[in-house]
Amino acid sequence: MLDDQSPAKSLMQQLIRYVEKQWLNKSTVDPSRLSVRDNQARTNNAVEIFHASLRRRIKVPHPNLFAFLRHLQQTTLDSQWTSAELPAACMSHVYSFLHVYVFFCD
Repeated sequence: MLDDQSPAKSLMQQLIRYVEKQWLNKSTVDPSRLSVRDNQARTNNAVEIFHASLRRRIKVPHPNLFAFLRHLQQTTLDSQWTSAELPAACMSHVYSFLHVYVFFCD
């Protein structure tokens, strides 16, 4: 246990107040948003894959707005699938890499 006068206890209390204020006492954040328990998508890998695909397509550090929007639109279209195109068991496990789609079906 920490001594009541210890600097570590004061820092711990500050941390606890911060977590309560920023995460626990907000109506937009509840336990289901703080935990990935029982979620099929536990990581942001799909987002990272999308960003990597977009970066490969753009190929320049700072494209003009219209080129960026064209690349964004095409990358989005390339990565979209409808439920009719895949078995239901595969819908949460689709990964795109260089326009090659890999399915992990349950």
